[in-house]
Amino acid sequence: MKKNPNEVIEKYDIELITKIILNYNFKSIAIQLPDSMLNDSIYICNAIQNELKDKNIIINSNIDNKENCMNLQCEHNKSELKEENTSKSNINLYVLGDTTLNECCEDYVSADHVHADFLIHFGISCQSFIIPYIPSIYIFNKNKLEKNFFLNINKYLIENKIFEQKKISTILCDVSYGNSMNDIAASFMHKSIFDYCISFDNKVIFNVDNDIFTNNSFYVNSNEKGEKEEVNLREYNNDDENDNLIFTNVIICIHRIANNINKKVYYGFFNKYVAFDIEEKINEKYFFLCGRLLFKIFYNVKTKHFIYKIVNKEENLSSENMNLFIFPYKNDNFLNRTLLEYGNDYDIFIYNEEKIFMKNNTIDKILLKRYNLIEKCKNSDIFGIILGNVNLDKNIELRKLINYILRKNGKKCFIIVTNKINSAKLENFLDIEIYILLTCPENNLLELKDFSKKIINAYEFFIAYDYIDWECKYVFEFYDLLNITTIKKEFENMHKNKYFLWESANELTSLQDEEKNENQEKNSEENLILEKYDHLIDYNSCIPIEEQKKFIIKFHDKSQMCEYFINSLKENEKREFKGVDMNYNINSIPEIVQGLKGIAQRYNSDMKFFNKNA
Repeated sequence: MKKNPNEVIEKYDIELITKIILNYNFKSIAIQLPDSMLNDSIYICNAIQNELKDKNIIINSNIDNKENCMNLQCEHNKSELKEENTSKSNINLYVLGDTTLNECCEDYVSADHVHADFLIHFGISCQSFIIPYIPSIYIFNKNKLEKNFFLNINKYLIENKIFEQKKISTILCDVSYGNSMNDIAASFMHKSIFDYCISFDNKVIFNVDNDIFTNNSFYVNSNEKGEKEEVNLREYNNDDENDNLIFTNVIICIHRIANNINKKVYYGFFNKYVAFDIEEKINEKYFFLCGRLLFKIFYNVKTKHFIYKIVNKEENLSSENMNLFIFPYKNDNFLNRTLLEYGNDYDIFIYNEEKIFMKNNTIDKILLKRYNLIEKCKNSDIFGIILGNVNLDKNIELRKLINYILRKNGKKCFIIVTNKINSAKLENFLDIEIYILLTCPENNLLELKDFSKKIINAYEFFIAYDYIDWECKYVFEFYDLLNITTIKKEFENMHKNKYFLWESANELTSLQDEEKNENQEKNSEENLILEKYDHLIDYNSCIPIEEQKKFIIKFHDKSQMCEYFINSLKENEKREFKGVDMNYNINSIPEIVQGLKGIAQRYNSDMKFFNKNA
């Protein structure tokens, strides 16, 4: 089926993509598509090629037709891709079809395989806090809204007397509503106070700690952008601004749209955004819901502008004075995450096409199912930690802490790094009783069909080991988990002595205590060890002899770490399955025999047998 080029350009924001590629001089472009969009990959590449054709840019793509792929020249072209990347006029396009992660996460691993310097992520996004190794942008799904969408919302709020409650309306949308969020916010404003016909177009100003941002746009060339920003800063940043502001009683949760472009992270819209330094710890300063940045919406009665003022954590928003309106879109993961994180604190309204908004009534079923997993975790002895996404911020720290807690409690633990998780992969580890999944928040509630083992998340693990009390309120972000008082204290204890990981709970808790309490015994033991392994010391090595002696004392064959690894090796020797052996049956070569012939339904010998009977 042939597609309309204009539809492809509009659906996938091809004009925006080409603007960014040219403005920031990217040369190797990785295009990450979900499975539902893979059929359009060739149209996307062709559209980008056509947009850049007038700029005298040569495009190399890994999307070829079948005839070209059968040609031997195809292999020769692939070998030259790396050399072509260095050319000033060449741009290479790579489609990441077989993504190693969830569709909602940026796949920097696959992008690195093609030496990409820019990643375009299409489709849904979990908005997790990540470590962006290369610049990236998000091109979200676009939700087609039904007729009278905005009027129906405003009508519902009036008929159900939501405005009369005088509570703050917090709007939390799936990323597919990104292009409509300003109009959704307008529908939450009472007609009697605000002019409902006022459009948000070109009238949004961002206020971040009294710094004004306006006209920041990815559609504008970088050399034009600086002059416009200075003019707007002088025009709107004045003392009289606050006197004309009225709070609309609406808070909007703004999506992240780009990452690590010019060492900055971007929130807002492609034609209006705010940018923060990539090193700035914004999650410590500002309020977030599900990875979205919160802004209070004010209206300037004098200039007829809407001011989006960032919400600082110091403001201590009260959930008792807030209604949370959720706009999901064909994404139960986003809805379940929101309900588990905030369903116990806020009055929640979930958008539905038929009822407009409906009250939450599914969270209890989810909580009952998850609580059963926590009880299972308490009684397990052998754990597997699954690293589903290595790009998540604080994933290394959290993994080390869980490993530390398990060792401290005398449990066995295996680290498993995998891409897309399925039952066949995990069933290979027969000894593991339960898995701890470290992945993005929207995939934390993973359930595999026909899988005999249970899978829990990090929050449930900490409940099982009494670091957190069960309050029916989940915490999915790794940063927030590590900031819980009891967990933070345990994390600090872990770093006091890095060798503690290899000692059981019943033995001495610190090597430092050993030095203080058992100096004489320890010195004699050390001397015996050095005598036994004196032949390992290389007196001609560049490594100081004292350092070599210290290493031998710490890691001799009777040390806790060595004993742990030796015991693990002994246990693995008992396993029956050892993998494919290249040297299997090399002494005798089997004879070649005639095989059976026939079609899929029967062999020729069967036909002869039937003919004889006939």
